[in-house]
Amino acid sequence: MNRSHTGAMISDAMKVCLQEMGIISKLVAITHDNASSNNKFLQEFACSLLQTGI
Repeated sequence: MNRSHTGAMISDAMKVCLQEMGIISKLVAITHDNASSNNKFLQEFACSLLQTGI
């Protein structure tokens, strides 16, 4: 990622990658370190998946 590492940006990038690989509906778990942006990423990503019905 060449952009800021905010939770929202990470969420958007993750969603795009998973969609491009065709595995977004097969995601079971996410493992991450303790970077402060990860909490916001998980919140944003979960909301994004719920909004798209995944």
